[in-house]
Amino acid sequence: MIDQGFQQVAAWNYTLSLHYVFPPISAVVQICLSSRHDFFAEDPRLPTSATALFTEYTADGRVEELRSRLGFASTFRASALTEVKGLLIADRCRVDAFVNFFVCP
Repeated sequence: MIDQGFQQVAAWNYTLSLHYVFPPISAVVQICLSSRHDFFAEDPRLPTSATALFTEYTADGRVEELRSRLGFASTFRASALTEVKGLLIADRCRVDAFVNFFVCP
C-alpha cells in the first residue's frame, strides 16, 4: 500500500450521492455501513431501511456494482480505477458509513 483515503459519510432520512474521480490507479475500495439509528416520529410500524449502493469504473470500461449492508463491508479491487459513484440511502433512519481507498503499487 502506498496511500490511503478515508471519508465518513452520513444520511438522515434522505439519499446522499457520492462521487470520487481518480487518474487510473490500482486500488482497493471498501464501503462499510457502521451504524443505523431508527426514528419513529410518526408510526413505529412503518419500516426503516439503510443501504449503500456503489458502482466502480475502470479505464478499460469495466463496471462493477457493490451493495453494502449494516455491519458488513463490501470490497472491490481494480487495476485501473478511474471513478466510484455511490448512493447512501436512509429511509426513516440515520445511517453512517465509512469509505476507504487503499492505493496499491
